[in-house]
Amino acid sequence: MLNAGGIISTAYELEGAGPDLIRQKVAGIAGTLSKVYAEAAHSAISTADAADRLAEFILRSGYKK
Repeated sequence: MLNAGGIISTAYELEGAGPDLIRQKVAGIAGTLSKVYAEAAHSAISTADAADRLAEFILRSGYKK
C-alpha cells in the first residue's frame, strides 16, 4: 500500500485527469485503509485478506470511477 499514491496518480494522469482530481483520489487512500483495518479486526483475518474482500466487493458492485 505504500506505493498506492504513485499508482493512483499515474493511472489518472494517463487518463488525462488534472491535479485536483488526482489529489482527491490519493487522499482517499486513508479511508480505504481504515475500511481494510476495520474488516481485518472485525473478521479476525489478515489485512491482505480484508483488502481482497474489499476489492471483490467493489468489483461485484459495478463500481465506476
